[in-house]
Amino acid sequence: MDTISGSYINFGEQSVIRDWQPPAGVYRAVFRSSYRDREGRQIILFQITDPADKHYWARHGYREQDLWKLFNHLHRWLGEEEYNRLSSAGGCELSGFYGSEADIEVGVIDLRKKEQLRIILDIAPPGTLIQRVGELIGPCEI
Repeated sequence: MDTISGSYINFGEQSVIRDWQPPAGVYRAVFRSSYRDREGRQIILFQITDPADKHYWARHGYREQDLWKLFNHLHRWLGEEEYNRLSSAGGCELSGFYGSEADIEVGVIDLRKKEQLRIILDIAPPGTLIQRVGELIGPCEI
């Protein structure tokens, strides 16, 4: 059978088991989604594509008292001019930025549970964080 029908599935190239939890580090990502969860946190989701073409997800949840972090992330990512335009308008619909690229820094928090929590620590224009990491590593002399 060439198609998925009823309860039958095909095993092939797509049946590879993947680790969907990215390690800590800096990645190029695409903004894919945002929503409010049951606790009232503003959640943002970015999709990361690594060189091996695996797709990972990273997210951040901003509680009401942490919205300043969201505003700092938006300011850094979108730039001062765009941030000021949005701010003077009184707000914005985050879905308008879906599909936009960014560099994100992913951090890992060990909560002593089955899986560690991965959060977005920083969001910046594409090429800025990745370039910074490359500069920090750079060639070395002996």
